[in-house]
Amino acid sequence: MNPEIVFPRSSNGYEWINKVGNPRSFVGGSGYYGATQNLVDAFFMKNGLSPIVGYNADHSPIINPESGYKETGFTTGTISYSNTNYDLNSSRTKGLVVESGVFNMYANREPRFYISVWYDNESIPLAGRRTQFKYEGLDGGPTHDSPQCGYLLRKFVHPQADPKNNIFPYQPGIVLRLAEFYLNYAEALNEYDYSSNLNEILKYINLVRERAGIPIYGTNTGDIPIPATQNQMREAIRKERRVEFALEGDIRYNDIRRWKSAEELFETPIYGMNRLARDNSFYNRTIFMTRIFSKKNYLWPIHQNYIDNNPNLIQNKFW
Repeated sequence: MNPEIVFPRSSNGYEWINKVGNPRSFVGGSGYYGATQNLVDAFFMKNGLSPIVGYNADHSPIINPESGYKETGFTTGTISYSNTNYDLNSSRTKGLVVESGVFNMYANREPRFYISVWYDNESIPLAGRRTQFKYEGLDGGPTHDSPQCGYLLRKFVHPQADPKNNIFPYQPGIVLRLAEFYLNYAEALNEYDYSSNLNEILKYINLVRERAGIPIYGTNTGDIPIPATQNQMREAIRKERRVEFALEGDIRYNDIRRWKSAEELFETPIYGMNRLARDNSFYNRTIFMTRIFSKKNYLWPIHQNYIDNNPNLIQNKFW
């Protein structure tokens, strides 16, 4: 049993994700369970820094120059990490995360990125080839069974799953895992009193970062500078939650609701790659969807019948 799984659901696993998460041309895969460019932007670099620190008025990304992140060019060689057993291709050495010819947006990202998202031109271990998400590529449009934003979910796809031969290794459903306890605790401590709880906050957020294989917050050489205020620490914890629990059920949805941050977040459109492109213009950021959020949507309305039956009930705000 994995000691990090606090509450499993053994009868409700993730086997089906191996179909909807695997690229379509990998026989038996459906290739439609996607991720957005906004999520890709949220993952840290391997040096622990955020690649994108915000968005301009035209919604173009504000790139952190200290992070080493680039949105031009392609890798000219392979990239391997020594602090992970990640296996990009079953015939290769463990630790290989990026092959040559990959768009630089995906180079030198943190390990969690590579196990969470399929991107274009990434190796499919059991297929012996790379993903082809461009328009009319083996895994791309125009069919709806393709990544609408240029990315597929990879997080729960088992490396030995073989949809072609109906092989789906057992994976228990995870209701609650240890990292959620750690980050819940760190968040509560910060909201209560940043100054007096700083050491304890750092302990638990750093446990998550250490496990992820990225530098911790601290004062030693190579550490990330410690967030200096409660607001800065709040932002750091929220960033950590987004990437640590990326694509895990309703965690992100419920976080946004309890933080009451939907109005601000929804000002930014959902972005993806240019999925209608057959060439490298595929890698241009493209608006996939704009969103509108009303404050009333934080809570459901109380049905009028219930209010009619009990005049003491008060309708939720804005309804």
